[in-house]
Amino acid sequence: MFAKITPLDRLSKDDEGKRASAFLSFSYDGLIGWDSRLVRR
Repeated sequence: MFAKITPLDRLSKDDEGKRASAFLSFSYDGLIGWDSRLVRR
């Protein structure tokens, strides 16, 4: 699933493609992820 992540203080461009966890909300522009964190296995 793709979502715009905001704010980007915990994720960087190097984290692209990695699994993340976030609270999702709906907007007119699509899904927005809040309070995102990388998922560690």
